[in-house]
Amino acid sequence: MKRAVDNFELLAKTLFPNGKEAAEGEFYFVQVLVRGKDGNNVNGNNKNRLVRYYVVRSAEKLLEIKPEVELLCTMHNARAYIHPTPRSDKDVAAIMLQQAVKEFTEGNYHMFRRLYSTAAGQSFVTDKKIFIVDLDPEQLNAETDGKCTALDAIKMALIICRGKAGEGNEKVIAEVPTKSGLHLLCTPFDVGQFEHLLGSVQPYGIPAPDVHKNNPTVLFCWKEDDQ
Repeated sequence: MKRAVDNFELLAKTLFPNGKEAAEGEFYFVQVLVRGKDGNNVNGNNKNRLVRYYVVRSAEKLLEIKPEVELLCTMHNARAYIHPTPRSDKDVAAIMLQQAVKEFTEGNYHMFRRLYSTAAGQSFVTDKKIFIVDLDPEQLNAETDGKCTALDAIKMALIICRGKAGEGNEKVIAEVPTKSGLHLLCTPFDVGQFEHLLGSVQPYGIPAPDVHKNNPTVLFCWKEDDQ
């Protein structure tokens, strides 16, 4: 039996605190993707196919698109993602112009329809960057000494390592459920130090998780109950 991984409310509150809109000229980029990893027949190098994208500038808009996104995910066996680092209209336009010249010069006129989604996926507002710590079941279920969970140990390593911290020195701004694990949305930190700190507690046997610096997190998908 399937159930939903639904992070709309969580991410609306996280990305738009107190109901605020995105800053002038900025937005959050949402994609509905059909993925080869989900058993779909998808061609191309990255084994993903874009079904639709959305430009979101407010919590109201994010929640407004939920019914349509859920329907698309159901119809296409797709997943919806949102980039937690905001995008800039100006930067996206600049990347599009550069890429347009390249594609036109090379005669790839069919590529023009993809320019916006490609540019929005690449660009980000540097001073508002969000890292994603990608935790799979192996990391979440790693054995500890019983005094704390593996997740607690990972969070402690994030607090200790250098980097921009929020209130109370916490770097984790949200815990986002994924299809089989958890994404920790974090303010930037020293990734090398983070991995070293986890390695120093090897009696716990916690494998170092992947850290993504410009990746999306899960907004909506379906999962089997045993996943």
